[in-house]
Amino acid sequence: STRGVSSRSARMVLSPEDLDERMKVEGNCSALLALAAKIPEVSQRIAASKPREVLEPLISVLCFGTHWARGHACRALGNFAADRVFREEIAELPAPMRQQILNAMMDLMQEDPVSKRYGVMAVVNLVRSEVIARHYLMIRGGWAVLQGLQKSSDPDSKADADRAIALLARLRLGTSHINWMPDSAV
Repeated sequence: STRGVSSRSARMVLSPEDLDERMKVEGNCSALLALAAKIPEVSQRIAASKPREVLEPLISVLCFGTHWARGHACRALGNFAADRVFREEIAELPAPMRQQILNAMMDLMQEDPVSKRYGVMAVVNLVRSEVIARHYLMIRGGWAVLQGLQKSSDPDSKADADRAIALLARLRLGTSHINWMPDSAV
C-alpha cells in the first residue's frame, strides 16, 4: 500500500527544478481550465458532474501556487464563477476557505496589470453571490482595492471594478442583490 503525502509537506522537499516543473504544470492546467470554462458545453458538463473536483485544485493553486500559476488559477475561477452553479459551490465552502480565496484575489489585484485584470474579473463574478459579497465586504481593505482599480488605465479592469462596487454598494444599502449584471470573462 502507498502512503499519501500532503501537498504542504511535498512542497517543502521540492528541488528548484521540481518547483519549475510544478509551476509549468499548475500554470498550464489552470490556463487550460480558464479557456475550457469559456466554452458553454464544457462548463455545463463539468457543472452537471462534479464541479468541486475542478474548483478545489484551482483554489489550491490560487492560494499556494507560484505567481504565474496563481494568475491563471484566478482567471479559471473567475470564468467558472460566471456560471451560477460554480458560484454556489464556492459560496458553500467554509468561511475560512472563502477568506483565503478572496485574499488571494485581492493580492493579485495589487500586482501587475494582467494579474489585476484576472483578479478583478474573478471578484466581480464571485460577488454576484450574496454570500460571497457579504464576505468580501468584511475584508479589510477590499473596498479600497476596488476603488483603486476604478482609476486603472485598463478599461476592462476599470469596468469590472465599477461593476463589483455597484453590486457591493447595492448590498450595503440593503437593496435586493440580484444577478442583473452580465458575466465577465477573460
